[in-house]
Amino acid sequence: IMIDSGVTLGRKDENDNVVGGIINSSFVGNYNENTNSKGVAKGGAIYTKSNLNIIADNKVSEFTGNYVEFGGKKQYEAIYVDGNSLSLTLSAVNNGKIIFNDYIDGQTGYNVYLTGDSTGKIGLFNQIQKADVFVENVIVDFVDNKIGESEFYTLKSDDTAVYNFDIDLINGVGDSIKTTKESSGVIKIGLLNCLNSYSGTPITIQLLKTQNSNLQLALSDNIITIPYIENIIYNDQIVTLPDTIQ
Repeated sequence: IMIDSGVTLGRKDENDNVVGGIINSSFVGNYNENTNSKGVAKGGAIYTKSNLNIIADNKVSEFTGNYVEFGGKKQYEAIYVDGNSLSLTLSAVNNGKIIFNDYIDGQTGYNVYLTGDSTGKIGLFNQIQKADVFVENVIVDFVDNKIGESEFYTLKSDDTAVYNFDIDLINGVGDSIKTTKESSGVIKIGLLNCLNSYSGTPITIQLLKTQNSNLQLALSDNIITIPYIENIIYNDQIVTLPDTIQ
């Protein structure tokens, strides 16, 4: 799909509700190919030069296997936002789910809004590249039984959002969020999917990699009841491991 400038697919009403757009639609196996050796291709499923809303309302919207191919290279890119002042809004409501197995790209500094009504879930199993990302009132899901790192250009996360992570209790690693530039807000942990059993030996798992302490971790109420999670180490605290940091 190519969305030209001046074409509007969705908007926000006077109460900041997401209205209209691409609703309850999945994009699987689409591609954009440029056979010119010096050319590029953008947006395997959607290329937009306008603001765009993608909404999952009590259903699943999935982006899988969409790619661009140029210069002999194949990259799994679902959406390209061609304008640094444009906004892509992903809204999951009424237990709806938006699943991205392909990455999102665009001109540096475009906006991506992850939002919902607290029942919806957005699964990010690939990257959102070069965007200023804003998150509120939605479940952000990284759980796919694999350990990965999600890198954001900037991230502003409201405490109404909840995040689900995979963690490996044997190797002491977990899904992580990394920011390229200064970010802010709260990453509230809603669910920890343990890939293996806890041995009883204390471990520290880093879920957040940022420039300073303006973006911090917090525990939701259901996480606090898990007995083997004792505390959170915040970004402004330094842990020194023997023989690693002098």
